[in-house]
Amino acid sequence: MRRERSLDLSCQRLMKLGGAPLGQRRVFVAFGDGSRCSTGVGHSPAPQARVRQRLSTTHGARVTLVHEAFTSQVCSRCFLRTEGKQIGGKKVHGVMVCRNCYSADRHPLHWLASPFQCGANMVAIYQHLASERLRPTCFTLSD
Repeated sequence: MRRERSLDLSCQRLMKLGGAPLGQRRVFVAFGDGSRCSTGVGHSPAPQARVRQRLSTTHGARVTLVHEAFTSQVCSRCFLRTEGKQIGGKKVHGVMVCRNCYSADRHPLHWLASPFQCGANMVAIYQHLASERLRPTCFTLSD
C-alpha cells in the first residue's frame, strides 16, 4: 500500500511539472526505454513499467518510449558530440564538456552532468519525432 501511494505521489509530481491542472490538459511524457541501462539491457533498476502504466491509465498522460542511444554523448545546447571531462589527466565519469560551447577565455560555458543532459536530449528527440517522424541525425549512428 505504501509503495502504491509513493508511486501515485511521484506521478502527481510529474503531472504538475507538465503544467497540467488535474484532469484539464493532457501531458506528454518522454520516457527512456531502458535499453541503455547499467543493470543490463532492458532491465531497469526502478519499477518503470508500473510508473508508465500509472501515468497513462490513472493520470491520463500520454507516455512515449524514447530510445536513449547517444543522449549522454550529445550536447543538449548545440547538439554536437561532447568529450569526457579530464582533471589531472583522469576522466571524470558522468561529466561531459562541449568543445563548441566555449567562451572567449577557453573555459566551457557549461559542463554537462549526464542525467540532466540525457533528459534534455530525450525531450529534443521526442519533439523531433513528433514533428518530423524521424529521430534527429545527431542521435543516430553515422555510417
